[in-house]
Parts: sequence; structure tokens; C-alpha cells
Amino acid sequence: MKTSTTWAGDMRQRVAGQLQAIAEVQEDLAAVRGRARSRDGALEVTVGPTGVVLDIRFAPAAYDLSPGQLSSAVLETIEAAVRQASQAVTQLTATLPNAAMVESLIAGRVPDSTQSALQREIQNLQDATPEVTRRA
Repeated sequence: MKTSTTWAGDMRQRVAGQLQAIAEVQEDLAAVRGRARSRDGALEVTVGPTGVVLDIRFAPAAYDLSPGQLSSAVLETIEAAVRQASQAVTQLTATLPNAAMVESLIAGRVPDSTQSALQREIQNLQDATPEVTRRA
């Protein structure tokens, strides 16, 4: 049978291990970069773990594109870089508890569980509040 001192020591070790693992994931997440090159090689985009554009580099070929072509190339390349970063974030967070919620928060989305809870709360408030009648 474990004593309270042994139990507390074991708990401290487990918590310290979990905190260390979280710190490592945070460090790895901060280092995530998504990089993509346009199909024609005219530009390269780098984004961070949340999809924020960190850098756009234009090759000399970019100057030969029309404004519309350049705009399309930039947007398509950003999307590709964001997909790459998102995949890296998913791999890093897959082992964490509530991985789907963590991924949603990193991506700036409200997690499904939170949306559901909010919808239930709104419905409860609507059910508890009598309808206001309009004056003629």
C-alpha cells in the first residue's frame, strides 16, 4: 500500500512529465513552417503554424505574370503552404488529450464541443425566455 508521501511523489513525477511533454510540443509547434512554391516557380511562400504568412519570395519569372495571374499564384501558393503547416500541426498534436480541440484552437476555429455547448445554452435561454410581443 502506498503512503500519502509516496503517492504525492508519484503524482508530482507524473505532472512534471506531462508539463515537460507539453513544453516540448509547444516548442515544436512554434517551429512549424509550411512552405510551398507556385506551380510555375514564380514565387515561394512560408507560413507559421497558424497559417500566418511569414515570407513571400518572388523569382524573376513573377515579373512576367499579369496582375491577375500573380494574384492567383500567390493565393494558391499560400493555400498550399497553409495545408502543409496544418498537416505538421496535426501530427504534433495527435497524441495530446483533446487533440481535435487543440487543433481547432490553433487554427483559430471554435472547437465543435464548444459550439455544441453554446448552441445548447442559447436554446436553453430561448426556451426560458417568453417571446416578446410586438406593440401595434
